[in-house]
Amino acid sequence: MKKLWNNKGITLIEILVVVAIMSIAVGGASISISLAYSRDAEKCAKTINSALENTRMMSMSEKGNFTMELDMTNNMLYIKSSEESEPVVTEDLQRRVTISSPTDPGAATVTVQFDKSTGKVLSMSPESSDGILRIASENNNGKKATVVLVKGTGKHYVEYK
Repeated sequence: MKKLWNNKGITLIEILVVVAIMSIAVGGASISISLAYSRDAEKCAKTINSALENTRMMSMSEKGNFTMELDMTNNMLYIKSSEESEPVVTEDLQRRVTISSPTDPGAATVTVQFDKSTGKVLSMSPESSDGILRIASENNNGKKATVVLVKGTGKHYVEYK
C-alpha cells in the first residue's frame, strides 16, 4: 500500500500557535519582573519604619540612649546605643532604591532620637519647621513610598504613592 501523505514539514498554523504561546510566556515573565522591582521602594520604607519603631521601643525600655541613623548615600541603616561603641543594629537597605529626605534634599544622613519617658522625638536631623520628618524611597520605575515621622508624638507611618 502506498502512503498518501508525505509529511516533511510544519504548517503555518503550527508556527503561529508556537509564536502565540511564546509571546504569552514572555509577556507574563516581564510583568512579574516589573512587579518584583516595584516592591523595592515599599520594602525599603517598611524597613525604615520598623527601625524607627525598634529605636523608640529600645529607648523606652533599655538602658542608655538610642539613635537611628540613616545613611542615604550608602543605603545603610544603623541603630546606635550610647552604652556601646558598635551599632546595635546594622541593616543594608535595597540598592535599587534612592532614599532622600524631602525635608532637606541635600542631606546625606537622617538621625532620630526618642525621649526615654514619653517616646516622643527628642531630636531629629534634618529638622523641619512643621515638626514632620519625611523619608522618601523611590525605585527605578518611579514607585514611591514615604515614611512620615511626627516629632510631637513620635508616631510614624508609611505613605504609598
